Amino acid sequence: MDGTSASPQRLNAAQRSAHIREVVLAKGVELRRRYPILNHQDALGVGILAFALAGMIGSATLYITGHMAWWVCLWLNAFFASLTHELEHDLIHSMYFRKQRGPHALMMGLVWLARPSTINPWIRRHLHLTHHKVSGTETDMEVMREMGVRFNDFGTFGRANRFVRKERQTIESVRSAQA
Repeated sequence: MDGTSASPQRLNAAQRSAHIREVVLAKGVELRRRYPILNHQDALGVGILAFALAGMIGSATLYITGHMAWWVCLWLNAFFASLTHELEHDLIHSMYFRKQRGPHALMMGLVWLARPSTINPWIRRHLHLTHHKVSGTETDMEVMREMGVRFNDFGTFGRANRFVRKERQTIESVRSAQA
């Protein structure tokens, strides 16, 4: 190994997390030095979003005009939607336009517009960042979503409310422990 592993015997969870973050950030600096195009991260994100939106609109237009089979349009739009999903995740972690709220919000809105049936990305940001704090616990909303618990129908509305209450209690207990 190259000295990047954190020994679980010597470090507590917070120290391991800090060590992992430090190693990842160092690798990011190294990659940016090796590939200077990565220094234009905002432009890359906008380019990927423009490509995805143009692809969605273009394939839909080709389908509507009869120049593309429905199943080709479906597969293409699934691919383009996956790009917007990844962009949304990066935006949640403030990887694009970190210090410029206007362009950041515009990108977030366009990503949501590209996949309007998904949860509001500003709400998802809160849930996702909380997921990082409570990962693996019973209050982890993201794990529940991935397990198929739906939060938009009457059958699981009560369950969703219980989990939201537990999540709020967990957040409050984490905040009070930090104070």
